[in-house]
Amino acid sequence: MHEVKLEHNDDEVLDPADPQLVMRGSLFIDGHDAGCWEARRDGT
Repeated sequence: MHEVKLEHNDDEVLDPADPQLVMRGSLFIDGHDAGCWEARRDGT
């Protein structure tokens, strides 16, 4: 079983030019950096 952790970054990292972006953060799998994630107002 793998451990997946989504970390939320500070709201200041959001792009004000992209109003659809509501959350963004880092993705870690088993303690290793695996990129980033983001949540948008359209559900993607």
